[in-house]
Amino acid sequence: MKAFWMVMSREIAERKMTLLLALGAGFVPLLVPFLPGATAGPAEAYFFAAPLLSATIGLAYAVAFGPTIVVRDLAEHRIAFYFSRPLSAGAIWGGKLAAAWLLAVVAAFLSSLPTLLTGGLAVFSEGRNAGATLGPMSVLATFYGLFWGAMTSLVAILFLHAAASIVRLRSRWLFLDALLFAAIVSATWVSVRALWVSGFLGRSEADWALAAMGLLTAVLLTASYVQIASGRTDVARSHGALSVTLWSLSLLVVGLLGAVALRDG
Repeated sequence: MKAFWMVMSREIAERKMTLLLALGAGFVPLLVPFLPGATAGPAEAYFFAAPLLSATIGLAYAVAFGPTIVVRDLAEHRIAFYFSRPLSAGAIWGGKLAAAWLLAVVAAFLSSLPTLLTGGLAVFSEGRNAGATLGPMSVLATFYGLFWGAMTSLVAILFLHAAASIVRLRSRWLFLDALLFAAIVSATWVSVRALWVSGFLGRSEADWALAAMGLLTAVLLTASYVQIASGRTDVARSHGALSVTLWSLSLLVVGLLGAVALRDG
């Protein structure tokens, strides 16, 4: 665990100045009501502008660090620096990806901090009616939104890491990656469409969305870990470990989905 914290803190320290940019961007929603032609009041402007900015900042940081925080070191053979020290593959993998995710989440929070500190908390919780009493359901809705934002950032980081590994490492696995990706997307679309038409997925959309995100996260996490643990500093071996794990698990999930579609679709 100490090695994990050491890797994560090193990655965050190298990029800590980028968090100041997110904090600075958080003052933009406070200026929206004063822009020429603005018709909305401060409460409405904060309610729409601040969450949109926070979501955009979180996604931007995920896009910036997801494809680079591990893959760049692999492609440029700099990951050997970590393996030359008494660090396990799990600590290197977990510390780097955790740093990328934490940077995205903290940046999203910092971009909303100026609005929160100037009274925006009531606006976020109560919507347009800023004078209403703060209720437990509105607080729950706020945390529900934060949860989905954090989960979306994690999935984006993992997906972009896998995509960057396939594209940038450029090994002989590239053609197979493209072929299997097209096949899995097509099979998933056919199965999901059949389940949707039958009404199977309409029973609880939120639960299905959470289950799909959980499965996708588990597959991507496992593939990225095997990539580092098995491939280590070898680019071709790293790409191969990622591809074999990613597509094997994906085919298993899609096969199960297809079986459910045949039974209930």
